[in-house]
Amino acid sequence: MTNNYVFENNLNCVKCTSALVALCSYIIGLRWGFSHRVNFWNRCLLMADIEHPKIIAKDREHLMRLISETIQKEGPNCDLNFIDVSHVTNMSHLFWKSRFNGDISQWDVSSATDVSWMFWKSQFRGDISRWNVPGDANMKLMFYGSPLELENRIPGWYK
Repeated sequence: MTNNYVFENNLNCVKCTSALVALCSYIIGLRWGFSHRVNFWNRCLLMADIEHPKIIAKDREHLMRLISETIQKEGPNCDLNFIDVSHVTNMSHLFWKSRFNGDISQWDVSSATDVSWMFWKSQFRGDISRWNVPGDANMKLMFYGSPLELENRIPGWYK
């Protein structure tokens, strides 16, 4: 099971690594005593994913900013699976005319209601065949002009 403890502020939500959880538990222990620190630490330890901390995208704009920053930093073939997109409903035009061709195969898109034009004329060729896009989501021209359409590799779930 891969879960993390979530800390939230106005800018973004970050699922924490165990080091941050340990620091927080220490601070809580100083303020509220040892038993609170142990209970807090045990809950966080069970929920922390030490190797794969995730950033939760709060909405489409936040997700677009995370994608843009990562592509600028790591290039168009970067792995974006560190972004938790499970709360994003509007993914339309996300990779519109983008040179992104990295990995998004593990995204949980089950909350998406609009994925229209998502890869329109992008360079994306990745495998998203295991995505769980809701059947009633708007998929209008999702792959138009992309290599997935041009190479006849559109996923089976696409309607």
